[in-house]
Amino acid sequence: VTCTLPSQTSGNHPVTVSMQPVGYASQPSPLSYTMSLSVTSVNPTTGGTGGGYSVKIEGTGFPETLQGWNGNSVSIGGEDCPITAVEAGKATCTVPSGSAGTVDVVAIVNSETGTLSNGFTYDASQSAVVNSVNPSLANTVLGGETLTIGGSNFGSQSSGKVLVGEEECMVETWSSSSITCKLPSNNPGTYSVTVITSLGKA
Repeated sequence: VTCTLPSQTSGNHPVTVSMQPVGYASQPSPLSYTMSLSVTSVNPTTGGTGGGYSVKIEGTGFPETLQGWNGNSVSIGGEDCPITAVEAGKATCTVPSGSAGTVDVVAIVNSETGTLSNGFTYDASQSAVVNSVNPSLANTVLGGETLTIGGSNFGSQSSGKVLVGEEECMVETWSSSSITCKLPSNNPGTYSVTVITSLGKA
């Protein structure tokens, strides 16, 4: 009997032969085959240091459902790359932030490890950068004031938004180097300002 192996997660899998109408063939010694885990490619292979964008990882031995990735993982540069979508032999994940340079992409499935050495490059020139925020102190917690953000590589508004803490700052104007938005209401406190663009987070 010859057959084409199906896609499977990494690990050992039993092999049985059923011949109708007589049923399953006897096996004095149980047969099995081993599916190895590997990472063969990453697309795209470069991205900004801020993270927050998606890459598609391809390889063998990957789970074929999101639930199958529970307890398994992909990391880029040693940081978790959360899985958001899967298809046969592929997984899409959200790139973590990182420092400029080339790093390994590692998948761990069923306690096995597959590594694509130097598989991804963080390129600072592809990153959005925030240089200034004005005003730095709001006059009211009720929101409505205009916040001006200066920087570079912001791209277009169609693919971006601004967060103050966890709340969205509604964009009024957006250019590659400047953004204005209406501050949301918030409790008293100090909050981070995050610009999310097609190049990732700044």
